[in-house]
Amino acid sequence: MKLATIVVSSFSEHFKIMIIKKIKNYINKRSWIDTQLHQPVIFISQLSRSGGSLLSSLFDNVPEIFAFPKEVKFGAIKKTLPDLKSFCNELPEEILMRFINENGIFKDAMRGDYKKGTKAAVPFEFERAQFESTFYRLWRENTPTTGRELMTIFFTAFFSSWTNYPKHSIECKQFISGFASWTAMDPKNIERFFGYYSDGFLIQIVRDPVSWYESVSARNLQKTSLKRKELFPIYAGIDAAISSYEQQWNITQNYMKTYGDKLLLLNFDSLINNRERTMRRVSERLGIAYSDSMLIPSFAGRKIEGNSSFNDRYKKHVDRNTILDSKEKIQLEEKLNPIYEQVEKLSL
Repeated sequence: MKLATIVVSSFSEHFKIMIIKKIKNYINKRSWIDTQLHQPVIFISQLSRSGGSLLSSLFDNVPEIFAFPKEVKFGAIKKTLPDLKSFCNELPEEILMRFINENGIFKDAMRGDYKKGTKAAVPFEFERAQFESTFYRLWRENTPTTGRELMTIFFTAFFSSWTNYPKHSIECKQFISGFASWTAMDPKNIERFFGYYSDGFLIQIVRDPVSWYESVSARNLQKTSLKRKELFPIYAGIDAAISSYEQQWNITQNYMKTYGDKLLLLNFDSLINNRERTMRRVSERLGIAYSDSMLIPSFAGRKIEGNSSFNDRYKKHVDRNTILDSKEKIQLEEKLNPIYEQVEKLSL
C-alpha cells in the first residue's frame, strides 16, 4: 500500500482515506488465482434426494478442494454430460452463454447471495464481468481442443471471479468437486466423465428407501409440474420411484466393476449419523487430509442448513410422520431393503 499512500499524499486527509479504501477494494477484488485449474474433478451424482447437495457443501471449506456450489451443468440440460470436445469448435461467446444459462448459480451471483434450503441468504460476491473476461482471455491464449481443457477454462474463470470464496493456498488444491443429480443414471455420461478426467472420482450416495421416498414425496408436493415428473420419474409415483432405485443400484454395481477404486459408494445414514467416520474414509480414499470443516455444510466458508425437504422452509407443506402410509412403507421395504442392505455392506 506504499504506492497508494504516495499517490494521494497531495490530497486532504478525507480524500486520502477515501482513495486508499477504493484502491484496497480494487486489490481485494483482483483475481486471487494466477494459474489455470487443471485439477481432476470429484463428481457427486445419483438420484435426487439422496444427499448429494449435502456432501457438496461439506467440501466447500476443505483446503484441498475447489467446491463448485449448487449443481454443476456441463453446458447442457440436467441429466446430460455432453460431448464437450464438440463445443470447442463453437464460438466462445456461445459456449459461455450455455454455461451461464444452464448453471443456476449465476442467478445467485446476480442477486449477490446464495440460498438453498437455508433460512437466511449467505453473501455471494462474484464479479460477472471478470468471469467473462477471464473466460475469453483463457480461450484466446489457449483455444481448447478437448473437453477437459474447456472445463479448465470454465472452472478457472469461475473460481477466480468468486471474491469471497475461502482463499486457501492454491498450491494445496488437489481437486475440483461438483454435484449433479441424475447424471450418473446414464452410463454414457460417466464414460464421458472418466474420458475427460481419468484421474477423477465418482461419488454415489444411496439412501434408506423409506427415508428417501419420504423426501421425494415431500418435494413432490412442492413442485408438481408434469414436465418434472416426465424428466424425473421418481416423482411419478411409488412404482416409478422403486424402479428408479433398482435401476440406480444395477448401474452402480456396473460402475464398481468398471471403475473400481474410482467409485466411492456412501450411504446417506452414515453421512448423517457417523459423519466424521465417513468423511475420514472419504478423505483417505481421495488422498487428502481430513479436516473438521468436512463436518459442517457451508457456502463460501459460512455455515448453512442442509437442503432438506423437511426443514423450516417446507414445514407448512409437509409432515414427515404422515407423508407415507403404512402400505407404501411396507412396499418400499419389501422391494428395496435387500438393496440397501448390500449398500450398507459395501459403502465406506
